[in-house]
Amino acid sequence: MKNLWIITVLVALSSCTKGSSESKKEEPMQDQKQTKLSENLTVKVIDAKGLDGCKFLFETSDGRRMQPINLDPTLEQDGLKLEVQVEPTQGMMSICMAGPMVKVLSAKKL
Repeated sequence: MKNLWIITVLVALSSCTKGSSESKKEEPMQDQKQTKLSENLTVKVIDAKGLDGCKFLFETSDGRRMQPINLDPTLEQDGLKLEVQVEPTQGMMSICMAGPMVKVLSAKKL
């Protein structure tokens, strides 16, 4: 009798669903202000080595953060202000997760 009760509960629980999978399709999470192709930005270089998997980040005046994948080592200075031209990377992942990864097309000290 006890086994029948357990089987009934398992069948009932397995048939429960949260809702139709077609009614709510999850949209990928997107940053409200995405970096545009070849956008010119004024950024501050941030030393983020204290975060797991991070090195140097760019931070814009409105608080957006980006991970440059090819920052010139001479520009890896915490607090340095730069004018940069960047483009988003495609098909790359990072364990840093502090912002989108970008390719630096040009960088000039301010």
